[in-house]
Amino acid sequence: MMPQLSTHTRGKLLLIWGALLPFIALPYKSGGPDRAVPLVDIPVTVLGSPIGSLMLSYPDIVAGSLALIGLGLSFLVLPSVEPQEGKSIF
Repeated sequence: MMPQLSTHTRGKLLLIWGALLPFIALPYKSGGPDRAVPLVDIPVTVLGSPIGSLMLSYPDIVAGSLALIGLGLSFLVLPSVEPQEGKSIF
C-alpha cells in the first residue's frame, strides 16, 4: 500500500508543474509563432490505425499551466485533514 499525499503536497506539485510547463515547451516555440508543440511524441493509434502525435499550440500550453497553478493554489488553501489509522478520508 502506497502512502497518501497530503493536499498541501499535491498543491505544491501542481504549482511546480504549472510554473515549469511553459519553460519545458519553450524550445519548440523557436520554430515560429504558429508551430505546434508535440505533447506526446508517441504515435497514437486507435483500433490499429495511426492518427499521429498529440499536438498543442504554445498558448494552449500556457493556459494549461495557469490552470495547474490555480488548482495548486486551491489545494494549498484547503485545510489539512489527516486520515485516522485504518480509515479513509473519502
